[in-house]
Amino acid sequence: MLANDVGYEYIDEESINERLKCSICTMPFIEPVITNCRLKRHTFCRRCIKEWIRHNPSCPSCRDKIVVKDLKVITESYLLDSLNELQVKCKYCGQTGLERAKFEEHQNRHCTKVLTLCPLADLQCPWKGPVDQVDKHLNSCVFKPLSPLITHLKDQINELRVSNQQLEKRLRKTESKFYLKSVFYFLSLYIHSIGEVKWLRSICPRTLECRGHPCLKCKTYSIDMSSISISIFEYLLNQFIEIN
Repeated sequence: MLANDVGYEYIDEESINERLKCSICTMPFIEPVITNCRLKRHTFCRRCIKEWIRHNPSCPSCRDKIVVKDLKVITESYLLDSLNELQVKCKYCGQTGLERAKFEEHQNRHCTKVLTLCPLADLQCPWKGPVDQVDKHLNSCVFKPLSPLITHLKDQINELRVSNQQLEKRLRKTESKFYLKSVFYFLSLYIHSIGEVKWLRSICPRTLECRGHPCLKCKTYSIDMSSISISIFEYLLNQFIEIN
């Protein structure tokens, strides 16, 4: 689908300067971008050139190799102003004398013939028609009586989804806490059975004789590494739970 697939048509299109037209779709530029070709840079509609490159990664004008990431958006005001001031006619209501830059505002706020979906389209109503026919359609729309019930059900589903997310979060915390406590428990057993004795022996050869009392040789207290380690791990566990 080319870039000129829009809801308006140009007034006196033949009089529009060729420099304002894309050589791919032959229509005035929409969201113009410029290439980085070596000899001369070329301008195209953004949508047109991206679709072109998808099938043929070369410039349509000079055949230089180009890629999408090298395309640059044109910001020169003289070109953009010229494009925005082009006169167009609305295809839906037939209104003329519209500047292209203001067509979207006309379509969204003023045009009564532009096609729109039923306000209950999210309930799978297939109707599509002019804006000025929406009220008439709603008077006979078979989905309208179901709207309050479906809205209520949607609200309940959203509430259940939020509640489920909260339960999952609490479950993850519980599982994490249980896992960490298990790790800490087995680690403390290891420290108690191996680490404490080895560490104490490294600082006092009479550890087993003076455990828990002032050492008769080095005049210091032996330290219970298992209790210290467990305290440290419990602190870290509490920090982990608070963060999560």
